[in-house]
Amino acid sequence: MDKVLIEIKKAINDFGTDIINERRLVYILSDYGVLKDLRAERRILMDIIDGGYSERILQHSMETGDPSLKICSYISEMHSRYGYQIKKLMFVFQWLVDGLGIKTVPFDTILHVKSDEEDIEEIIIEGKYSVKDPFSLIPNYHLPDLSLLKSGANVCSDDMSAVVEHVRTVLHDYNIEIENVDSYQTPVMNFLSFSLSSDVRMTKLIYLHDKISDALAPVGSRMLVPIPGTNRIGVELPKDNSSSISFFPAGIETGQGQFRGLHCSIGVEPDGTPFSFRLDEVGHVLISGMANSGKTNCIHSMMLSLMFCCNPCILKFAIISSNNASYHSYEKIARNYLAKSHSGKYIADDEDSTSMLLMDIEQEMVYRKELLSKSSSANIREYNTKYLSGDLNPEDGHEFLPYVVVIVDELSELNEIKSVNSVMANLVKNGQDSGICLVMATANRIKRTVMTYETMKGLHAKITFKHEDSIMAKAFSDTSDSTKLMPFGDLLYQDSSMVTTKRVSNALIDDSTKGIILHYLSTQPRGKNDYILKHSDRAGTNNNHSYSLQTDNELFIRAVKLIVSKGKCSEAILQKELRCSFNTAHSILLRLDELGVTRKNGGIRIVLDTQSDLETLLRGAD
Repeated sequence: MDKVLIEIKKAINDFGTDIINERRLVYILSDYGVLKDLRAERRILMDIIDGGYSERILQHSMETGDPSLKICSYISEMHSRYGYQIKKLMFVFQWLVDGLGIKTVPFDTILHVKSDEEDIEEIIIEGKYSVKDPFSLIPNYHLPDLSLLKSGANVCSDDMSAVVEHVRTVLHDYNIEIENVDSYQTPVMNFLSFSLSSDVRMTKLIYLHDKISDALAPVGSRMLVPIPGTNRIGVELPKDNSSSISFFPAGIETGQGQFRGLHCSIGVEPDGTPFSFRLDEVGHVLISGMANSGKTNCIHSMMLSLMFCCNPCILKFAIISSNNASYHSYEKIARNYLAKSHSGKYIADDEDSTSMLLMDIEQEMVYRKELLSKSSSANIREYNTKYLSGDLNPEDGHEFLPYVVVIVDELSELNEIKSVNSVMANLVKNGQDSGICLVMATANRIKRTVMTYETMKGLHAKITFKHEDSIMAKAFSDTSDSTKLMPFGDLLYQDSSMVTTKRVSNALIDDSTKGIILHYLSTQPRGKNDYILKHSDRAGTNNNHSYSLQTDNELFIRAVKLIVSKGKCSEAILQKELRCSFNTAHSILLRLDELGVTRKNGGIRIVLDTQSDLETLLRGAD
């Protein structure tokens, strides 16, 4: 035990634990001479006290649970704010923690401290072929632990006997008697389940459903007639004194180097059960609701829960949002979790960057479909399993493919982008198998220029917040139930695997919760390079924001050879022979027009000179 720690313990013993919140502690240590040769540590200790970090550590000493992750987030925050060395910060925080007798794990097991001369050692997986283990590219990466978060909100209890009596009274007015009542309560909801007396048929409740719901509570009540899979009735009622639900991800079953699904935790059901779903199974999610109903909060809860269960090698986000600045906080973990388009931005926040990102996402999908086809794999999970088993040859272009989750916070931002309709249709149809999932939010009707009715039918998971009128509600969820939801954080979830909708109270993602998680993630080791979407090193879009794709040289050369050999050209020919998208084929033909190889004549594109020297032509293309 070093001299500084001994003196800190003496000071705490003489003056009480509050001494660590006062600058007087630094003066006492200086008087004893233990900080004489530790000038940087003295300055750090002063800033810890002035910045209120010592007060937070003192609060942790009175709490149960391991505060190691939270303290590491303070170390990371001070490193970012003041530029102190991580090692020196760990020493000083350890003095205070040990002085107060707080038991923690060694901070260096959480905070990866890498020396300048240390190189990443790539691990090779031996199989039929030798492939790189993708998890070795970010060594010592630790996923967040649940102890980083609050265990739950303080639930304001309602008098459940009064709630039960209220339900009995309302149903009695309709000559309906109930028995075997069970009740539960969450921070925002009371849930009752009961059976009907023998002389009452369930069809009676079905006929009187709307009237009874309005009588139970004007806003927020809902009846399940029956509860799916049972012969009992369920009643959901909003609490008189509701409180927010703390974010607490559920369904985390994955460890370092493992993958068991993209678990999205978004809140709790009325009976208190944590609710989560697997994004890789549902494919794409459409979130709808009126303004300020909680759509963005829901997206943040999905993103953060995914980061709790997925290593950066497994998961990347592509974000489109021009009106909401809250997504820019994710840029501190951009190297690990954000995909970058050829616009150079991590977050598409204007028309140009949005157009470029969508273009690159489509090309990424085309690239992945080719790899899946060459490997005879049905989907990305099967493909990655083959890759990690060493069954795929890297020399044939095979590589480990992470999931890409495309976040679109407000679909109306895509209204002015041409060709977005075909891109969305293509992504909804083929994206899930390729590992590209869409999470889209909207407060307005979706224009046909963005997404057709047929494309919307391909969105198998829907999250619906409160809508102002039944017409808007039915446009997104086929029922008007969402008009009866509470104004914020109350949602209905349904996917193709469910018989009926589930009601969920969305967890609140406040700035403190998001800040703690992102600070911890920013302390973890980072990959050497950004994840660049495939085919994203080309020139940008033209002025009208259409997709002006500049294809890579190899694909263009193949196209030139094909057109010269056939003596004719069209988008359909290129799509069929090159197995590329319409946008790619169209951009190739526009480039050939510029080079004087082809020309449009009366709506038909002709090849000007099929006998041209091919090598000269290709040199001109370069």
